[in-house]
Amino acid sequence: MKIYRTDDIDQLMHSYHSHFLPFDLERRKWRWSRKMIDCDVIPVINKSSIAEIQSQIDYIRPMYNDQTIVILNLFHVDESTDAYDQHNYQLSLWKELTENVVIVHTNLENKSNIFYDFLWNRQKCYFTEYDKFSLHNRVWTWGANIEMFQLDNIEKSGEMKLFVSPNRVYRDPIKINHPRIKARSKLKELLSLYDGYISDPQMQQILEPQQRFGIDVLLKGQGGTWWPVANRYYSSSYISIYVETITTGFHTRTITEKTWDPLIKGHFILPYGYHGMINDIISYGFKLPKWIDYSYDQEKDDDSRWKNYERSVKNALSKSLTEIDELYQKDKEILLHNRNVFFTRPYDTLYDKIKIFRSKHTADKNLS
Repeated sequence: MKIYRTDDIDQLMHSYHSHFLPFDLERRKWRWSRKMIDCDVIPVINKSSIAEIQSQIDYIRPMYNDQTIVILNLFHVDESTDAYDQHNYQLSLWKELTENVVIVHTNLENKSNIFYDFLWNRQKCYFTEYDKFSLHNRVWTWGANIEMFQLDNIEKSGEMKLFVSPNRVYRDPIKINHPRIKARSKLKELLSLYDGYISDPQMQQILEPQQRFGIDVLLKGQGGTWWPVANRYYSSSYISIYVETITTGFHTRTITEKTWDPLIKGHFILPYGYHGMINDIISYGFKLPKWIDYSYDQEKDDDSRWKNYERSVKNALSKSLTEIDELYQKDKEILLHNRNVFFTRPYDTLYDKIKIFRSKHTADKNLS
């Protein structure tokens, strides 16, 4: 299939390098073209306002020739918005132009349109094949380089601590009342009683992404970027304790770099997220230790799940460093297995899913 490759500044994409990774990963299957009218597929970045969507439609209309419009809704996943309603609303606007339009999203719960495991693909690509792609100029990794995605051996060294907690807590008055931000604030308060690495910009405690930037240096003006915590924090601690992006509701399920980072870095994980998230993590092929109590994941009520989670955190951190180290030695094969999953589990394919959608559209069009 031939896909429209946008210019750096375009009505349809923020920039070519920022959001084209799904197609870069399968570039041997796609054929690039800068002539929209000759293409089979036109990728478009998801927009929410009527004016922005209408602007995209108006840009495409003069060159539209029944190409498949692929709307990339791969970022800013949030439980506060019902994806079904949001997608239906957007599609209703686009379908004034064509029925040959589909939304590509990262919500495991949403079976409509196309689910594409972008966050898994991005993690796998950056940590296992960084040299094969032009990854230094992506909107969510400005300033990053290959050093940030190099892995150390899964060994422990230096002065040991129990855990790492790289939770981001915003000062924004709008975001401060968001469920995940409230949960992170409560977790930070709980963890302050124990010996670990806690990221807290307000207290000038920053878990820096790479030592070349200096110890505990906050890179300002880079909100929204993805910079994995430096290896030295993982090699001198045992458990990552954190709050994921999605923590409430039943309509949105997704796993982000907050979970993938510690798993590939060689850490045990103790995350708080939506009901059933632990089962989703296991479904990828990861193993979890028996000495951490994950039963909180089964609780549907958010308040009860949080209370059970707090209990699990306290139980895990009640162990001494010596006890934790013995459990680490015993279960190191779990950590090695989990890192290996990133190398052995294949990329999710978008090309094949778009191909299936196009075939169905053609069949429906012929029937009509």
